Amino acid sequence: PAGLASAYEDTPFTRKILQAPQEYLSFALSEGLLFLMNPGETSAPLVVPNAIFKGRRVRELCIDHAHMTLSHAGYRKTLDYLRKEYWW
Repeated sequence: PAGLASAYEDTPFTRKILQAPQEYLSFALSEGLLFLMNPGETSAPLVVPNAIFKGRRVRELCIDHAHMTLSHAGYRKTLDYLRKEYWW
């Protein structure tokens, strides 16, 4: 999480959200993490910046995590999971 918070500052779009949250009401900051707030939805996807962590893109790590979490359930279920949990 701390790595994501610093990556938000380094990414132009997320930096704008942090600097002027009143202009980006679709986003919420909680414990240093940004979430996309969709009206009528029960979950809020984590905003994933275009950043690198230990030589790999954070988005790539999210995809790998989804694939392993779902026990190789196929691309459709993995894509549905990614859409629910993450936003980029």
